[in-house]
Amino acid sequence: MVDVAAVPVDLSGEPLRLMLVHAHPDDETTTTGATIARYVAQGVAVTLVTCSRGERGEIVDAQVAEVLTGRPDGRVGDDPVLAGLLGVHRAGELAQACRALGLTDSRFLGGPGRWWDSGMAGAAPPDARTFAGGDLAEQTRHLVRLVREVRPQVVVTDDERGGYGHPDHIRAHDVTVAAVEASSPEWTVAKLYAAVVPVTTLASLATLLAGATFEGPNPFAGAADAVAAGAPPVPLPFGVAPEKVTARIDARAWLPAKLAAMREHRSQMNAEGWFFAVAEATGDGLGVEHFQLLRGERGGDPGEPEDDLFAGVRAG
Repeated sequence: MVDVAAVPVDLSGEPLRLMLVHAHPDDETTTTGATIARYVAQGVAVTLVTCSRGERGEIVDAQVAEVLTGRPDGRVGDDPVLAGLLGVHRAGELAQACRALGLTDSRFLGGPGRWWDSGMAGAAPPDARTFAGGDLAEQTRHLVRLVREVRPQVVVTDDERGGYGHPDHIRAHDVTVAAVEASSPEWTVAKLYAAVVPVTTLASLATLLAGATFEGPNPFAGAADAVAAGAPPVPLPFGVAPEKVTARIDARAWLPAKLAAMREHRSQMNAEGWFFAVAEATGDGLGVEHFQLLRGERGGDPGEPEDDLFAGVRAG
């Protein structure tokens, strides 16, 4: 239990509040899980908004795939019944992951199942039911209501490329930027960040995984050779240049919570796969997470990445 007297506040005396807007279940953990756990432990009020239930994503766990779909290949395709079942299942996984992170305020944009996952590469084009194909104005209105209700000083989402280019991640960025701007004057968000990964980090992961043993596909296949040859970071297009990183959150003490949360996302994360191979090989390295300031004033020491998303906002 958090000591109320020790709850951190902003310069006006308001309790610190952080909102994260992610496209699918598991995004909250892979990109920001350690940061979430750190701020929860500090007594910051953390709210997670997830924009879909991951209805049309690939199921990597064969047992879960067989139970939910009767198909060992783990693909739901365009079957609305199977997609609905998967969405319910992943909402349950998300609830368990949030418990592992200590997060108690988790919501779906527009309510559970209002917008569906747009699907993996090669899936049918997004339609009005999917998050990427849904009405941007309606989605923005829903998020504006949440921003005005929660009143976060800091909001985190994806960058304009959607991280690795998934249309739902791009839409999460667009909706969040629009909602942050539209929430004023009722509530003004002080700082808006994108969760990012420096290309230097991705290059290191590519090299590490080239020599590691694990189950399933290697998301960096072929990239290690290019890195070794000194090629430009074309094989790692979803990384950002190091100079774009404006905040570096050292939450290594909370990496166990992040890993525990990832294990709850069983349908999406192979317990013997690349993510856990990286965690084992790098020690606590996955507990350091990176962000790019999109709106607001940068705090901390000039010329250095912020070590606190509330830098310049936090009192004391």
